Amino acid sequence: MFTYKIIKDVKDITGINFFQKKREMEYVEARSFFVHILKNYYKLRNKDIIILFNDMGFAMDSATLCHSLKMFEIYNNNNERMRDWFGALFEIPDFKNIANARAYIRLKVNDLPDDAIFKMAAQMQSMLKDEEYENVTYEW
Repeated sequence: MFTYKIIKDVKDITGINFFQKKREMEYVEARSFFVHILKNYYKLRNKDIIILFNDMGFAMDSATLCHSLKMFEIYNNNNERMRDWFGALFEIPDFKNIANARAYIRLKVNDLPDDAIFKMAAQMQSMLKDEEYENVTYEW
């Protein structure tokens, strides 16, 4: 299952076994980082994440998962350690995997200068407009 590769990657990047029942900030942040990745980049359902954690020996329920997901924004805010984790996890994007490509773009867009963002926005608008015309079918 692909989740075991993600587990290994996140453990290697963070240097933390986040399935241990510890409350030190590094462990809490690593768990929150991991569930955020599973939920938002790999689109796992809450139920599947809970089952995964329970299978790995960490007692998790719906409330614990929701709290971890909610707190991610707070942990991630101006947190250089988490930024480094994202950078390491998506350092070399696998553009065949849409989740990795999106994560890479989200990570790198913060470092772009304003003029590059404006150019990219104009290019995206043009691409979306072209896509609208591509999906139109004509009947004769």
